Amino acid sequence: METSFCFRVDIDTWEGLNKGLPKCVNLSKKYLFPFSYYLSLGHYATGRNIFRIIANKESLIGKIPIWKRNNWKDLFRGLILPPKKIRGNILDKLHEYEKDDFSEFHSHGYDHVRWVNKFSKFNENQTSNFLDLIISDFKRIFGKHPESNAAPNFVVNPFYLTSLKSKQFKFSSDFIYHAPFLLTYNKEDKTSFNSIVQLPVTETTIETLLIQGKTKMEIVEFYKKRFEELINNNVTYVCMYVHAVFEPMKLQSLIESIFELVITKDMTPIGHLEYYRKTTDYLKIDINNILTGRLKDE
Repeated sequence: METSFCFRVDIDTWEGLNKGLPKCVNLSKKYLFPFSYYLSLGHYATGRNIFRIIANKESLIGKIPIWKRNNWKDLFRGLILPPKKIRGNILDKLHEYEKDDFSEFHSHGYDHVRWVNKFSKFNENQTSNFLDLIISDFKRIFGKHPESNAAPNFVVNPFYLTSLKSKQFKFSSDFIYHAPFLLTYNKEDKTSFNSIVQLPVTETTIETLLIQGKTKMEIVEFYKKRFEELINNNVTYVCMYVHAVFEPMKLQSLIESIFELVITKDMTPIGHLEYYRKTTDYLKIDINNILTGRLKDE
């Protein structure tokens, strides 16, 4: 049974877009692996995260220090340095990369910092407006409607989950779960059924393993055993995700070692869009399970 391997790259900082993305494109061409890029839209103002950290008294213990994870310019973006928006040379590069058979672009929310800080408490109108902004900005950049979205930091709300289908998104990637699933829910009139495919992240991140204190060699061994386990259990979908500003820029050799494992284990690299187009059988999870904190198979 074929095991599909999806590699999702979140682009949510300006330096990740400007410097990390080209490195990702080179990696995908070197290994002939399709990458699924989830691109933040709106303004890039990563430095404003500091306000949330201070307001919520967030502990940095158990996390990779933000100055190690991010480019120093991103730490000041939106504070000392002005916010950025996709235009000019960056826009031209995205058009160039999109023509590549190994690059597919999807949306990753709108105004990443605000989404993470506020989106979970948005009302229906605010949520609808943010989705409309995603659609508008994606059309401005790529000239077409986005096919998928990935909620920044996996932050969702009930209005978002029930609006994806009506806003004509084909699928989404908003959760961490062991398998793709069909998110099912009733419309307000309770007489008709609606649903949208979710292609979740399935694998422990490189960041998490580093936080646990694992060395690069130990991380490679971890994924080797993990991939063997997945293949032996006939798992058909595997999805890793990284951030363009971190792993591709600072841990490229580690990513390459993981890709070598994928090749050795005869896993099939595939983009999210192709996986969605070829797959028809999904687990079903009712939205009420998610909203009550019970993400489980029906």
